[in-house]
Amino acid sequence: MPEFLLLPAKTRSWRLLDVFVILVLAMLIIPLICVWAVKIGYQIRGIEVTLEQLQETTLLPALFLQELALLWLTVASVRRGYGRPLAAIGINRVPPVRTIFSGLLWGAALFWAQVMAEQISFLFFSVFLGQEELTKVLTEETQQITSLFGLGRDPLSLVLLILLFVVLVPLAEEVFFRGFAFQVFKERYGGRGAVFATALLFTLMHGYVVEFLPIFAVGIGLGYITKHFQSIWPGVIGHALINLISVVTGVFFQ
Repeated sequence: MPEFLLLPAKTRSWRLLDVFVILVLAMLIIPLICVWAVKIGYQIRGIEVTLEQLQETTLLPALFLQELALLWLTVASVRRGYGRPLAAIGINRVPPVRTIFSGLLWGAALFWAQVMAEQISFLFFSVFLGQEELTKVLTEETQQITSLFGLGRDPLSLVLLILLFVVLVPLAEEVFFRGFAFQVFKERYGGRGAVFATALLFTLMHGYVVEFLPIFAVGIGLGYITKHFQSIWPGVIGHALINLISVVTGVFFQ
């Protein structure tokens, strides 16, 4: 557990190191523990599984644990480690109707921007890589998400995918990136710097190359929304709409 979670609660200045500690714990350590625990379980039962089978089995639960850890570590850090109210990272009361409407409007605009950025990125990489190599790279980049969407044809799995991508992922990632990390970067680089830095970190966390520009564009938009509204909630709704469209198209139209 990060050192700042063990210290007595009092107001502290935002620390850049804590951003990366939370990311490593939630995005790397927790998923590895999940995979390791499942592997041990198979070994105890005397079942041999390949690495590919292990990855397929643990992908969905690991993602749930990863996002839950990201959310819990961020909230616990702000409340216990920094001794601040959650309003300090944009988790505040907002007019519900205006917030929902603004979030949906911005979400639709950002989805369009993502599609346009994808076309630009595909054109750029097709020139330098060639169409065949581009298709190969795209397939490798989206292999995990494609396999997850393939599960969505089962009703229970579809419900789990919606809970994960439309509820948990937007909430956890906006609380961390546009909530906590935004304040850390804002204290050092100002509002515009925080928009850029959180978008870059958000994009790097996804680990894509061809999809770098589309995700970065969405990250910039979500950061601007947070800066404009002084709240994470419009961004959460916009992020949820983008993910909902992605889930629906991925499950039913691929």
